[in-house]
Amino acid sequence: MHRIVLVVLAAALLVAAGASAKNAPFVGVWKGTVKAADGGTTTVVVTVTAKLKSNNSGTIAYAQQKCTGKLAFLKQSGRVLTLRETIVKGLCPKGGSIQLSQIDYRTVWFAWYAAGVAEPAWSGYLALGGR
Repeated sequence: MHRIVLVVLAAALLVAAGASAKNAPFVGVWKGTVKAADGGTTTVVVTVTAKLKSNNSGTIAYAQQKCTGKLAFLKQSGRVLTLRETIVKGLCPKGGSIQLSQIDYRTVWFAWYAAGVAEPAWSGYLALGGR
């Protein structure tokens, strides 16, 4: 009887671990240097709040362009999170979206897309906590 209970508990833990791996933990501060299609670079800081699936999902800052913006949830598909970006300060392009693709629990691939454009204009790795 004890063995059956232990086997059932072990199976439940494995299922729970698998389920949590499907929903990537994007909440946190992500920082890194991203590259533009034309070769330029900038430091990006993306803060994703615990209100992930809302119109107040976080903030974004581009160091070299001195731009800041707000992020709103668009969709999440497995390990890929898509957010709408609204620039509130600075001269960065308006109307973009970003995708964060989880590589591991400390690294995401960042891609910025202009409205209606299929290829990212900016992309690169961001690290949790900016490491």
